[in-house]
Amino acid sequence: MARLGVDYETVKQTAAKLLSQGMAPSVQKIREVLGTGSNTTIAEHLKVWRDEYAQKTIHHLPASMPKELISTFEVLWQTAMEQAQNHLAEYKRTVESECETAVQVQRDAERAVTDIKQKMAELSATLEQEISTKQKLNTELAVISERLIKQNEAFATQKNQYEERLKRIYEEKDRLETQYQQLHNETKTLQEKLSIQAQQHQNSLDQQNMLHEQSENRWLKLIDQAKQEVNGMYKRNETLSKNSDEKIKKLSMALTDLQQNTFEKNAQLNTAEERITQLKQEVKFLETEYIKARAVIMKLEDEQKSVHVFDKNKLNNKKQIKSKTDISS
Repeated sequence: MARLGVDYETVKQTAAKLLSQGMAPSVQKIREVLGTGSNTTIAEHLKVWRDEYAQKTIHHLPASMPKELISTFEVLWQTAMEQAQNHLAEYKRTVESECETAVQVQRDAERAVTDIKQKMAELSATLEQEISTKQKLNTELAVISERLIKQNEAFATQKNQYEERLKRIYEEKDRLETQYQQLHNETKTLQEKLSIQAQQHQNSLDQQNMLHEQSENRWLKLIDQAKQEVNGMYKRNETLSKNSDEKIKKLSMALTDLQQNTFEKNAQLNTAEERITQLKQEVKFLETEYIKARAVIMKLEDEQKSVHVFDKNKLNNKKQIKSKTDISS
C-alpha cells in the first residue's frame, strides 16, 4: 500500500505548534512530530510557510518584548487572523448566496411581470374585441329598433287603413242586407197585393162571367199583363239578389284577405320582438363579461404593483448586504 504524502496544512499546523512550545520549526522536528513524510516535501511546505509567516510578522510589538513572547504573540496573531479570514470567507459565501437568491428572485419577478404584461395585453385585446362586438350589437340593435319602429308605424297605418276599409265593407254589407231585406219585403208585399188583386179579378170574373162574356178577353189580357208584371218583378228581384250575393261574397273574400294580412303582420311583429329580446340578452351578457374582464385587469395591476414593491425591497436589501460586505472587507 502506498504511503500518503504530507500536505501543506499539516506542516503549517505542526510549525505553529512547535512555535507555541518555544521551539524553532525545522524539517527534522516536524518529521519527528508527524512520524511520516519525506524531507523534501516537508522542506517545500515549510519554506512556503516561512515566506507567508514572514509577511504576517507583527511589527508594532514593543522592542523591549522578549523574543520568546514575540514568537508566541506571532502565533496567536496568525491564528486570530486565520479565524477572522475564515469567518470573513464564510460571511462572503453567505452574502454571495443571498445575492444569488435575490438575483434569482428578481429574475422570477421579472418573468412574472412579463407574464402579467402578456396576460394584460391578451385581456386588453379580448376586452377591446368584446367592446367592439358590443358596439356592433348596439348598432345592430339600434338599426333593428329603428326598423321595428318604422315597421310598427307602417303596420299601424296599414292596420288603420284595413280597419277603415273593413268598417266600410261592413257598412256596405249592412246597407246591402238592408236593401235586400227591403226588396224582399217589397216583393212579398207586391206578391200579396197581386194575389189579392188576382183573386178579386177572378171573383169579379166569376160573378160577371155570365153577364160580361164580351169583356172576357179584356180581363184575360189584364190578367196576363199582371202575370207578366209579376214575372218581371220576380226577375228583377232575382237579379238584385244575385248581385247582392256576389257583393257579399266579394266582401267576405276581402275580409278574409284582410284577416290573413293582419295575422302575417302580427307574426312579423312577434318575430321582431323576439329578436329584440335576444339582442338585449346578448348585450346584458357582454356587459357582465366586460365587468369580469375589468376586475381581472384590476387584479393583475394590483399584482404588478406588489411585484414592483417586492423588487424595490429586494434591491434595497441587496444594496444593504453589499454595503455590509464592503465594510467587512
